[in-house]
Amino acid sequence: MMIKLSILWLAILAPVLSQSKSCKCFPGESCWPTISDWSALNHEVEGRLIRTIPLGSPCHDPTYDAKACTALQGVWFKPITHYQSSSSVMEAFFANASCDPFLPRSSQCVIGTYVQYSVNVSTSVHVVSALNFAKKNNIRFIIRNTGHDYEGKSTGAGALGIWTHHLKDKLILDWNDKHYQGKAIKLGAGIQGFEAVAFATASNLVLVTGVCSTVGITGGYLAGGGHGPLLSKFGLGADQALQYEVIDGRGEYLIVNRTTNSDLYWALSGGGGGTYAVVLSVVVKAYPESITTVTSLTVESAGLSNETYISALVSWVRNLPNLVDSGAMATFLINRTSLLAPTIVAYGKTTDELNTLLQPFYSSLFALNVTYTNYTKTYSSYGESYPTVSTVISDNAYSNHGGTWLTPRASLTNDSARRAYVEGVLEATDLGAIALLGSWNPSKKGDIDNGVFPQWRTTLIGNAFIRPLTTPWNLTSIEVEQHLLTNKILPIFQKLYPDGGAYLNEADYNDPNWKVDFYGSNYAKLREIKAIYDPSEVFYGSTAVGGDEWYETETKQLCRV
Repeated sequence: MMIKLSILWLAILAPVLSQSKSCKCFPGESCWPTISDWSALNHEVEGRLIRTIPLGSPCHDPTYDAKACTALQGVWFKPITHYQSSSSVMEAFFANASCDPFLPRSSQCVIGTYVQYSVNVSTSVHVVSALNFAKKNNIRFIIRNTGHDYEGKSTGAGALGIWTHHLKDKLILDWNDKHYQGKAIKLGAGIQGFEAVAFATASNLVLVTGVCSTVGITGGYLAGGGHGPLLSKFGLGADQALQYEVIDGRGEYLIVNRTTNSDLYWALSGGGGGTYAVVLSVVVKAYPESITTVTSLTVESAGLSNETYISALVSWVRNLPNLVDSGAMATFLINRTSLLAPTIVAYGKTTDELNTLLQPFYSSLFALNVTYTNYTKTYSSYGESYPTVSTVISDNAYSNHGGTWLTPRASLTNDSARRAYVEGVLEATDLGAIALLGSWNPSKKGDIDNGVFPQWRTTLIGNAFIRPLTTPWNLTSIEVEQHLLTNKILPIFQKLYPDGGAYLNEADYNDPNWKVDFYGSNYAKLREIKAIYDPSEVFYGSTAVGGDEWYETETKQLCRV
């Protein structure tokens, strides 16, 4: 009878046991590490374990502080507020109102979807210790640097985070292998764009970084491809990578380049971040410093017929290939009231040279009897220009929800096609989107072999459609914004350019076809590489390679599908 009862209880408990084994251990469960376990880890990582206290705590009971709360609200949209935190993120949806400083004092302030603990790593040994602890205790594991992350990879409920933000080593190198010969710079995983540019400038060098100066270089930026002001001249961010130092999912320290662990190099350079290994440092190409000319221009629709205004916009699009093929790039916004191009960046060109590149556009405006305003300045170096070219989006965080779609060059070869593009942008803005657009030439420069999304190489315009969020955050409202973006705004361009795809670092995290739209034909190979270097699947992101094999429950616990 005892045996029969035992068999019966096993049959009843089997689904529960299966569920617990298929999910990451979660706070409150019996499997969760004890205080002494966490203390032991803290000792092992030399006192660098940080227990999360949500950044918004001063705005809620029992730690409410009116003065501190007001001050926090005043800087909440500044990236520095979040990238100096071991737990905060710059995407409101993934914070999940866990401890929101704009909600009433009496509302919840819990760790929620923030990481439970972070290790402020300074050595590879710290990373290995944290990784082994997470694997031993079956805990969700997160890699984070600045919190500049619109795909939710930098946070997770019930997670232990690796915080790489203080890996700030920098070193100038002379590089010589069969793929590249020249100057290079080794950057620790915590280096941000403004730090990298300042360091390079001091040695009369430049390197490729993002438009947003506070974005980290070595993690998601390179891993996602990485666009920026120097893209047309020197290539994507991922194209700059020469060598990585990493800890992979097995806990092994590896040197990764095109000769050693070349498959992992291929994946890390454009195949998406947070899912193959913890990057400790990267060596990137560096180039000679040069003068840089920046133009801003505005065309307003006031006083123009709709047809004339659209014709002006078509002429702008017509001139983009000539501009970007010269090594320049343009960031611009289009809506019913204006074309605003705050930064047209031309490394190595004088004012006269950039004006010559723009003259066909100016001439077309003259023919249409359309006026414009512009301002041009030539800087003595790219480093001197960087504060100007990076201010478009560098000083704003947290308050946007958006997605991207790439427009192929081959789709814009005649004015009829260009008009369809312009009308698509205007339709998106009519639905309430801000259209933040960039034009580059992302073709390969030099000897390049990496996992960059193939559609990037033939892109002329990257289209980011953004819906601004307002405080106090309303998660129901955010879900409405998600629906609008995923089902109304982005489909305009997905239908216009089915061969386009998304920039995975700035993509719609709600995209149901993300494996195709973010990775394309590379996905299968990337998944095979992940299986080699992360066989136990310790790394996860909902839209990272392998992400579809896991899901979050209603309580945000991570479980296998």
